[in-house]
Amino acid sequence: MVLGLQGLRASSVCQAEALSLVCLYAHGLCSSSGVYIQPTVGQCEELRDSLCRNEWESALSFGIALPNCNQFPVNQATCAQPDNMTVDILTSPEEMNEEGT
Repeated sequence: MVLGLQGLRASSVCQAEALSLVCLYAHGLCSSSGVYIQPTVGQCEELRDSLCRNEWESALSFGIALPNCNQFPVNQATCAQPDNMTVDILTSPEEMNEEGT
């Protein structure tokens, strides 16, 4: 058991899965196949109802705000890939100053 917030104890499995969910929620990422990987309703529900069930219930009893699983998407989205994407590369500090003005 790992000591968590405000004296809550989280199993190592729960802690790892919860951290993964939080990272994906905060940052997301695009796979090489163009899928935007982010937490889904199903992953949140699995965490709440199975992997971290005891920890989830304990956190609620301490008044800790937890995510509403229904606010997560049902499926993974597709990464945005604009057709006419251009990237300007600045090569000197002078160019950076010119761009900022």
